[in-house]
Amino acid sequence: MQESDARTAFDALLDQLEIAHGQAIMVHSDMSGIPLPRIDAPLSRQGLQQQRDQLCQFVLDALAHRLGDTGTLIVPTFSYSTTTPGNAFHLESTPSEVGPFSEFVRVLPGARRSLHPIFSIAALGPMAKALCDNTGLSAFGQGSPWQRFSDLNVRIVTLGTSFRKSATYIHHLEQCFGSPHRFNKVLQVPVYRDGKQVAGPWLAYLRYRSVGLDIDLTRLENRLRESGDLLEAEWYGKPSSAVDTGRVDEIGYSMLHDNPWAFTDRRVIMDIQESVPDEGPCVAEQVVFELNLKATR
Repeated sequence: MQESDARTAFDALLDQLEIAHGQAIMVHSDMSGIPLPRIDAPLSRQGLQQQRDQLCQFVLDALAHRLGDTGTLIVPTFSYSTTTPGNAFHLESTPSEVGPFSEFVRVLPGARRSLHPIFSIAALGPMAKALCDNTGLSAFGQGSPWQRFSDLNVRIVTLGTSFRKSATYIHHLEQCFGSPHRFNKVLQVPVYRDGKQVAGPWLAYLRYRSVGLDIDLTRLENRLRESGDLLEAEWYGKPSSAVDTGRVDEIGYSMLHDNPWAFTDRRVIMDIQESVPDEGPCVAEQVVFELNLKATR
């Protein structure tokens, strides 16, 4: 596709999602699902990297033109591999592991990144500092970037992928609500900023791995669609979407109130029995938990 044709198609997609001047948008992207120009490249590592950068620049230019000087672009820069023993998180250099566009934005001059060993974000624009600085130790919840999304009514945008496959934001709702299938894990990951280690403890609200519970946002996506809040577009069968966090909050919390497992594929009730001495655990010993899992649909 010629660049002019790709830009026309991409602009039409952004029109359908009502992306406009001055907005703050959190973009989850799958670049295989959006209109892009054809860019030939030699079959070498350097050539393919240059091709990726040019395609990312095309997307950035279109979004920047749409948002203007008063808009803010946000991307996830998650780094799951930091939890591998021996790895560390370096704010300035640990790459994003959630797609080429997020990594492209992360390294741009002027981009700011929040400090968390797994669930960091990067932002460009006038709200970047407010979203990324002094975000606390927890991945989600009060003080995190995700709470600021709610406070500022950031728009969640998925490009080339659906809302139900991309909305990390719902884990913030689950933590604030206190969903019973997750827990705050203390991450044993060294975290560095400007070459200096930053003290934790760093927390992430995660699922119990042994339970076999899967995320399922189909019901939430359907509710947002039925209410008219979820705007959707399609390009050659690949979905894109946009929705304001304020509406996700209102509908999502209502669903969690009715069913704390609203964002999962089934209900799992965990009966946790603590085995501790009568006098209580001391600091030096590890408390053992026995999990009896009862799964009901």
